[in-house]
Amino acid sequence: MGKVSRAVFVALALVLLGAGGVWAADTCYEDNFGNVLVGKNFKLPKAGACNLFNGYFSGQYFPAVGNVCHTTDPDVAIRFNLFSSNPTGVTAKVVAYTCHLDPTTLQGFCYDCQTPGACVFVSSFKKIICPVPRPFGT
Repeated sequence: MGKVSRAVFVALALVLLGAGGVWAADTCYEDNFGNVLVGKNFKLPKAGACNLFNGYFSGQYFPAVGNVCHTTDPDVAIRFNLFSSNPTGVTAKVVAYTCHLDPTTLQGFCYDCQTPGACVFVSSFKKIICPVPRPFGT
């Protein structure tokens, strides 16, 4: 392999590896309605700790922010307390999500409470491999 070919190969590898790294720190969850919650640079907390959550619902105009705490007993629960809003359209919404995730199976459930509106039980909430692409908005 010539010097030019080797340089092009190295440059291409760096570009491809760099592009893949952009998505590497995202963590995704999916509910039974097919909504994908994307946590930007998010990592689940260790037992007895809390982490901030900053992200959005993929393909929608719903940013999401809040905290995620893991009970002191590592086998009990991971709790999500997230808030979101949709400032677009005729009916603006403010939404509170309270989710329970089993730390062993990384599956659980949520309550989705909207104003105006009522709370909806979300029967399935699970960690998934993040889809590509996962755009904010449509």
